[in-house]
Amino acid sequence: MHRTKLLGTLALTLLTGVAACDRSAETDPAAETAATPAQPGVPPQQQMDPAVMQQIQEIQEIQQQLEPIQQQALADEELASQVQALQTQIETAMREENSEALDRMDALQTEMAAAQASGDQARMQTLMAEGQATQQEVQALQQQVLARPEIQEPVEEFEAAHRARMIEIDPQAEDLLDRLDALIAGLPM
Repeated sequence: MHRTKLLGTLALTLLTGVAACDRSAETDPAAETAATPAQPGVPPQQQMDPAVMQQIQEIQEIQQQLEPIQQQALADEELASQVQALQTQIETAMREENSEALDRMDALQTEMAAAQASGDQARMQTLMAEGQATQQEVQALQQQVLARPEIQEPVEEFEAAHRARMIEIDPQAEDLLDRLDALIAGLPM
């Protein structure tokens, strides 16, 4: 899969709220892609090559510029309908694979809200740790499902339609998307 398609798939996943983990904490796919394993006592920024950090910063800036255009494109009825169908298809496939992980993530969010409302800091810490582990499990499940051919095809169709609509809305989006493609292609994997 083309790297932009991968980024688009991740963006689609975040936009659609398919997994509960995406509702609890937003993440930056580009930063996750380029992140290096943490070494004790060394801040993550010092572990990364400055050129890679600069690429990531530019990716984030382009993503911020594209966000309003993406949102406007997603307001299109046809695209909104595609998103809804994809959301249902992906969630169904994830539940078929491992409904327990999704159910646990939902339960953790409910428990976290209750702990937060009662001011139970110790419980919140425990739930956060469990939530991180469950989130990783759900994200792996998500990637597994998104790799299925019967899921990839409609995702790629949506991404092409979304990109085309963004360029219709703002022709400069094409240059930004092309630059984003180039930056992502240059990231070490």
